[in-house]
Amino acid sequence: MRIITTITILTLVYAGYGAFGKGVEFFPEVEPQNAVIQIRARGDLSVIERDQLVREVESRILDMSEFASVYSRSGSQF
Repeated sequence: MRIITTITILTLVYAGYGAFGKGVEFFPEVEPQNAVIQIRARGDLSVIERDQLVREVESRILDMSEFASVYSRSGSQF
């Protein structure tokens, strides 16, 4: 009896979701509020080399009109 009840409930849940569910939207039309850009380089860079690398990426980003403000930080995460 429990198996029949379980199968009936499961069937009703699937039928209810099919009839009333809104589904899933994988790519909604929403503009993101922020972006994160991570710069990775191989080797052990000095502070000056890290700064130059971050400044180079910054110079490319600052030319884009999509960004209202830019915050940059260089250093190790460890």
